[in-house]
Amino acid sequence: VQIATPTDGVFLFRCLPGEPLHPVARSVLTDWNITKVCSGYDNGDCARLWETYSIEVPRESLLDMHDEARDRGLQRYGLKGMCEDCGYAIYKPKNPNFFYWSRNFLKKSQIRYAAADAWFPLLVAGYWDVLDLDVDEMEDYVSHFWVGSQ
Repeated sequence: VQIATPTDGVFLFRCLPGEPLHPVARSVLTDWNITKVCSGYDNGDCARLWETYSIEVPRESLLDMHDEARDRGLQRYGLKGMCEDCGYAIYKPKNPNFFYWSRNFLKKSQIRYAAADAWFPLLVAGYWDVLDLDVDEMEDYVSHFWVGSQ
């Protein structure tokens, strides 16, 4: 589970089989008062959170950027299409072995991918003025974790 904030960067919570979700992640995800920016939440994330941790993220607290991208008329409204619309290059690997998340240690490229998956929806929300965020400062964060990840 990855959670991005506009000022503190991205927090990655390792979710290994049989272990409970970290209490901080649980608290953030279930808090009605915290806006959660996501990209395609209904693509199975909600079902997995419920099945694995009995967590239901309040729908009213979600800002799904897929909906915003569709409303803007983007033909490719996934995260990659949104990023391209804003001029950001995001790496989306095709190799199925890349997504083996239950190994003991994640590769640096997996960590960067997970961070980007949480960070870019938030950055796009700021870029499109859906949320009032300091996009310049957020873009500076990108250079710290994204350069050389491909």
